[in-house]
Amino acid sequence: MCPLATMQPYFVFGTDKFVQHKYLSDGISHIYTFKADVSDRHDYMIIPDGCVNLLFGYNGGGMDAKLYGVMNHAQLFRPDKDEYFGIRAYPEEFFPMFDLAADELVNSMTDIRDVRYIRDYLLRFSEARSFDERTAVFLRFSHETLRKAPGRGNELIKSVKAYIIEHGGNDSVNDIAGYFSYSARYLNRLFDERLGLSVKEFSEIVRLQHILFRMKNDDFDTLTELALEEGYYDQAHFTKKFREYMNISPAACRRKINETGFRKKIVTVA
Repeated sequence: MCPLATMQPYFVFGTDKFVQHKYLSDGISHIYTFKADVSDRHDYMIIPDGCVNLLFGYNGGGMDAKLYGVMNHAQLFRPDKDEYFGIRAYPEEFFPMFDLAADELVNSMTDIRDVRYIRDYLLRFSEARSFDERTAVFLRFSHETLRKAPGRGNELIKSVKAYIIEHGGNDSVNDIAGYFSYSARYLNRLFDERLGLSVKEFSEIVRLQHILFRMKNDDFDTLTELALEEGYYDQAHFTKKFREYMNISPAACRRKINETGFRKKIVTVA
């Protein structure tokens, strides 16, 4: 099975160091941490990544816990805590835990401090003092609670997602449906119910994330070349879709990656 590897570039732009653990199993994409300067008016954005992001914010005034649902466009995020511990998770694995329909969490932020599953762990999270300790607390939480949530997982969704990821998000909905011998309507309804996204929206997100990794790795010569290689029919189409998902142009994003020390800020731990 091919998991979706993702990034949230604005978290990296706005910090001195972004520490991540690529988990890529049990419904979890990444576990990460970063510090934010709340006095700086830097605007963070949460961009579409096909996931939900659970963010636990810490400072001297205490801790909060928020769930940012699946996005189909960039959403403003203004940090009000000094440090964040986050989990990026696959929605079809996590929505059942909150007993909420996927469409209730699309393009939304929900305070989850009073959710029973979270409330039981808040004290343990607040007492943890390091990234390793917080990761260990969350993985115990995942093992004891999330894996027992009813309705988790769907083999067809996993297979379709893996196919889309393997093909870089470039196949049409009809081609995908034909490969799996289902109607496009059925697959779209299934994705909407479990992810809060259509098959096309998820495919576009996969393509965007692939492009961001190519930008990070400087794996192209010109943006026009990148657009054509990633299946866009011209530069204007590419720029329009990129702005929709990132809130800045491809050229501006490339400059930010090159000028902010983006690559050196990311620290990946085992």
